[in-house]
Amino acid sequence: MNYIGLDIHKGSTQVTVMDGDGGIVEKSRIKTEKEAIEDFFSDKEGRVVMESTGIWEYVYELIEGKGLEVYLANPLKVRAIAEAKIKTDKIDSEILAHLLRANLLPTVWIGDKGMRDLKRLIMERAFLKRSSTMMKNRIHAELARRGTKTEGNIFTIKRRAYLRSLSIKSVDRLLTILDGIDEQIKEVNEELLDYYSNSEDAKILTTMCGIGFYSALSITAVIGNINRFSDSEHLCSYFGLVPSTHQSSLTTYHGSITKEGSRTIRWLLIQCAWVHVTKCKDTSLTTFYNRIARKKGKRKAIVATARKMVKIIYWMLKEKEPYHVEGYKPRSGHAR
Repeated sequence: MNYIGLDIHKGSTQVTVMDGDGGIVEKSRIKTEKEAIEDFFSDKEGRVVMESTGIWEYVYELIEGKGLEVYLANPLKVRAIAEAKIKTDKIDSEILAHLLRANLLPTVWIGDKGMRDLKRLIMERAFLKRSSTMMKNRIHAELARRGTKTEGNIFTIKRRAYLRSLSIKSVDRLLTILDGIDEQIKEVNEELLDYYSNSEDAKILTTMCGIGFYSALSITAVIGNINRFSDSEHLCSYFGLVPSTHQSSLTTYHGSITKEGSRTIRWLLIQCAWVHVTKCKDTSLTTFYNRIARKKGKRKAIVATARKMVKIIYWMLKEKEPYHVEGYKPRSGHAR
């Protein structure tokens, strides 16, 4: 069995091929281009590992298409394990191959191609929403610069027509761009609704107040198979919603949350928690939030509530049950 480590850069990729005894079979530098990658791996066998860099996806899929077993390494944890004093491309690719051979590789879960396509679509929508917000902020700034006062939502169909009636060229151009972005968001939403209609897990999550179809798809796309997590605490840790722990002698200190994992999903979970406690007054989650808010303030309370929400999500997906207001114990009555 050969173990192949890739250190990928935009222009070139350093490759180390290692045998089962740790001996170096080959070291090469190839162009990071489809033709060069396909040519190099046309006669290769074994397992392949690469870091989670910005351009890993198409390289991963090219090699996977050749029938090889491919792994995606967590770059931060790889460096913590390797403790390399000198950083060169060759050392990186060799370390990756060695960690894979020694079964010490900290990997990143990426799911199958369908799940990766869903993640890309979710990221595209997030980008479009950020662009929409940026355009709206620019329009507000243009109006404020001219002393034009506005109140409420100025981007309804009626209010947009009013904005155009002001005959401010810069605002007209921004509105045209905004209209185009909104149209693209509608198209992406339609594609996401197709995914939603075929996702049992996403439908289960939308039974919880505060979670819409987009949030449900985003959460399930990151989780994948819930059985990857042994318990709800591991899922909370995966989202970076557990307190950091520091130990000194016999004393253990708990600090702020670890913030590991996807910052976007963590933010999304907190927003879902806000919607829940605002709109659903008679649930165990809202009761929990109110109790913590009285003691530690709203900011800490909403993070704690998001963590509690994740625990509920875990059992909803594990037991394939809709949300129920009493808490996250399954209806079957099993103690958790």
